[in-house]
Amino acid sequence: MSNPLQKLINRYLSDNNISRANFAKQLGYTNVSKGLKRLDEFLIALQSPNPELPALILKHSDISETDFQDAIQAVQLKLDDKLRKDFVPMIRVIPIYYPHPLSGMKHLNIKVPESILDLPYDQEIKVICDLYLKFRSKVEFDVPENWGSGAKGFRYFRNFGEVLVFDKNCKLLKNSNTSSIIK
Repeated sequence: MSNPLQKLINRYLSDNNISRANFAKQLGYTNVSKGLKRLDEFLIALQSPNPELPALILKHSDISETDFQDAIQAVQLKLDDKLRKDFVPMIRVIPIYYPHPLSGMKHLNIKVPESILDLPYDQEIKVICDLYLKFRSKVEFDVPENWGSGAKGFRYFRNFGEVLVFDKNCKLLKNSNTSSIIK
């Protein structure tokens, strides 16, 4: 099953009798296999290690920018719908510094009850703060060596696209919905 962006590119390639391999070469890939992989990553997930890939596609095709952007937006909406469906609220402690490897970050995720969003907002925030403070109570010291102490506060991923940022005393600092710092 192909998405609107894949259909747009495939239609362009078919109409112009260009193989996918030749298109990858036109995009600057000497390793065709790698080029096809990168192209598919972009067409399916809108991800590419090359931030210039969308511009290269437009440069090396006669696809209109409007059609291209419309197809990208359709794919993004579908990706967002899937993420929204799979979203689970969670707390992530803000580390003092980021460890290497970043896989250690998983220890900074605090699960929240599934029914959290059913609570009135004030109760929801109280439960979230209690969970964070319980995490903090298990921390024995606040020194830089303990990067996961939570001394910088936490982020509460409340809904898809909504993040609340709190300091270590559970004071709300920022709400991503308002995009402003709360004083």
